[in-house]
Amino acid sequence: MGPLTSGVLIGRRYRLLWEVGRGGMGVVWQAHDLATQRSIAIKLLDLALLPDADLRDHYRDRFLRECAVTAKLKSPHIPEVYDKGAEGDRVYLVMEFIDGPTLAAFIVRFRPLDVSVSVAIGGQLCLGLMRAHEAGIIHRDLKPSNIMIDRDGTVKIMDFGVARVLGGTPLTSTGAVPGTCAYMAPELFEAGTADLRADFYALGCVITEMLTGERLFPDARSPAQQMHAHRERQPRPLQTVRSDVPADLCQLLSDLLAKQPHRRPESVYEVFGRLQEMLPGRGDLAPARQCEPDPTWPWRLAAPSLERSTQEEPRVIRPRRRRRSGPSVHSIREARDKALDLAQRGYLADAIALLAPLLDEAEPFHGSRAEIVFELRVALADLLFTDNQCADARRQYVIAREFAVDHPGANLGRLAMIEGRIEDCDDGC
Repeated sequence: MGPLTSGVLIGRRYRLLWEVGRGGMGVVWQAHDLATQRSIAIKLLDLALLPDADLRDHYRDRFLRECAVTAKLKSPHIPEVYDKGAEGDRVYLVMEFIDGPTLAAFIVRFRPLDVSVSVAIGGQLCLGLMRAHEAGIIHRDLKPSNIMIDRDGTVKIMDFGVARVLGGTPLTSTGAVPGTCAYMAPELFEAGTADLRADFYALGCVITEMLTGERLFPDARSPAQQMHAHRERQPRPLQTVRSDVPADLCQLLSDLLAKQPHRRPESVYEVFGRLQEMLPGRGDLAPARQCEPDPTWPWRLAAPSLERSTQEEPRVIRPRRRRRSGPSVHSIREARDKALDLAQRGYLADAIALLAPLLDEAEPFHGSRAEIVFELRVALADLLFTDNQCADARRQYVIAREFAVDHPGANLGRLAMIEGRIEDCDDGC
C-alpha cells in the first residue's frame, strides 16, 4: 500500500487530486470520481499507524460508525455519503465535496462576525441538528473545524466520528473523553452519559466564538484548564464584549451554556424558534461587513418557517446565481481532471494547452481571488513545473501563494507545497 499522492487511485475509481485537511491518523482529499465524473471528498484512515490490533479494531469501528451514521442522515446541512471501502489497513469514506472554508477558517478571516452572520450560521446548524436528533443521534463534537460553509452559503455539519446513537453502545473507550475540550458540555467530562442537550452547549460555544472571535474561555489553554472552566467557571457576559448583540440572543446563549443540562432548552426546535426571530428575512440587505461565502444569503432568499411536521425539515433554498458568459466551476473541474489524465498518459503539452487558455477565461469571470481560479492556477503551475517550464511555473505559483496566504485553514498544506515549488523553480526545476 503506497503513500497518498496526487494521482493515486483509491478503490479503482477515485483519483486523488490534493489534500484539503488532516487530523490525527485521518486525511481528507479532494478527488475525482471516474464513474460519475464529479468532484468528491474522500476521508482516509491509515490503521497501520496504530501500534496494536485492539487500537486498530477500535478506530476501524469508530470509522465505520461515522460512515453508517452520516449515511442515514439526509439533510442539506449534512454532507451526503456516496461510498465506503477498505484497501488493506486503509479505510475510506466517500462523500459530497464542500467547496468552501471551515467555520474555523471563516472566523479567523472575518472575526468577529456580524450578528446577522452569526445568527444565520446558528440557524442553519439547528436545521442540521434537527435531522440528527430526530434520528436519535448526538454529534458530541460540534466545533468550528467540524463545520463548513459551501460557496452558496449553505452550512454543513461534518465529522460524526464520535457521535452517539441514543440507546446504542458508546464508541469511545472506557474513561475516554469524547469530543474536543474547548466545546464540550460539562456532563461529557463525567463518567455518565449525555443527552441531546450536550450539542446545545457546543452550539452556544460556537455562536459565542463567532460573535467574539475567541473561544468561550480564551485563557484556558490546556485540556485540564478547559475542563475546569467548563465545569466550574461562568463565561464573561457577552454584553461586556459586544454592545450590538440583542438581549434575546444574549439570553439564548446564556441558556445554551447552562452548566446543568436541565436548564438548557429542551429541543433543537425551541432553539431554532428563538433564533428565528433574529434571522435575516426575504429581501433583507446583505451584512454591512461583506463576507464570502455569505451564510445570510439562503435566509434572505427564502426564510423557512417552523410550521411543519416533525419529519419535514425546514428547507434552506440554494441561491440562484446570475448567469454570465464564462466557464462554470463544474466545467473548469472537468477540464482540470481531463488535463491531469492527459499528463499521466504522457501528453503534457496537450494538458498545458487545455488549462492555460481556460485560466485566462476563468480569472476575469470568477475573479482572481476565487477558490476555483486558485485550484486551476495550481494545476497549471504543476504541469508547467513537470514540463520544466520553470519561469512560467514560478509566475503562477507566486500568484497562487498570495491566495493561500490570505485564505488559511485548508490551504496551509498547499501553501507549504507552493513555497517548496517556488524554491525548486529558483533552482531551475
